[in-house]
Amino acid sequence: MNIKKLIFAVALATAITNVPTYADDCDSCTPNYECACNPLYCGAKSVQFNAGIAPIVWRHRGEVDLLSCASSSTNPVFQLSAHLPKFSKLYRVPWYLGAKFGYAVTDNVEVYAELDYLQARHKHGDTGFAFVIPNIVPAQSLSVVLGKYKMFEVYVGARYYWDRFCNTIAPFVGIKVGVALHRHVNTSLNLNGTPVAIISAGGSSSCTTPVPVTTSTASNSFFGRNNVFSGGANVGFDYCLGCNWAFVFTAEVVASAGPRTPTASLFANALPAPSLASNLILGCIESEVRFPITAGIKYNF
Repeated sequence: MNIKKLIFAVALATAITNVPTYADDCDSCTPNYECACNPLYCGAKSVQFNAGIAPIVWRHRGEVDLLSCASSSTNPVFQLSAHLPKFSKLYRVPWYLGAKFGYAVTDNVEVYAELDYLQARHKHGDTGFAFVIPNIVPAQSLSVVLGKYKMFEVYVGARYYWDRFCNTIAPFVGIKVGVALHRHVNTSLNLNGTPVAIISAGGSSSCTTPVPVTTSTASNSFFGRNNVFSGGANVGFDYCLGCNWAFVFTAEVVASAGPRTPTASLFANALPAPSLASNLILGCIESEVRFPITAGIKYNF
């Protein structure tokens, strides 16, 4: 064989074997963050969408009382309950939607901004949750039918990712701080099945800062709007799917002040005898702890 042809054939074979293959690259024109030991790529951005549930626990719940000066001037309070019912007694488990926008500051640390929405439906159907007025004959029962419980959350946070095991799973731990925005919750009341109208009176409270109410128009507020500081911690894992995609599972603990409760709601007309009550008084909820458990999909770019 001609020596020149031999050299050319060897050079051609070497070049062919060294040509990079893009068979596993989804788009060779854009950066590809494939599954490797490093969980993140420094300087990469990401967007994540997740959904799940967020059980809620209310701590330090105040009393629920009726005020009836007409029935007794010395002991005008009927205690309906020593504590406002637990969240789980009033509402079903909330569902939870969220989005995160992240930036990898190193191969192991990511900072992010987060927006979430939470919603829960009330229990007990159209009959509502019933409070039995004590020590009166004939018996009277005040039922409360609540609207949906809604909340928005806005956070900034950071996560630390450990290196991937077998180039697939990267555990992480993180913290976040922000605000929780409780929405107004409607209610309708009835006494032994007869509707009871209420109007705002005296003010509303978030346990720390009373908010004056200047209107005496009809009101159906059980929880009022309030925006409170919120923060928490999270753990989970990122499972690399390749082609810039990952599956993310997260479990969190988040705490804030509870929803705002009106200190006194005045009945448009006093309840009938024998209670003759004129006001419904709700104690405040000092703190609310949420436990979001979510699964989501993340895209790096």
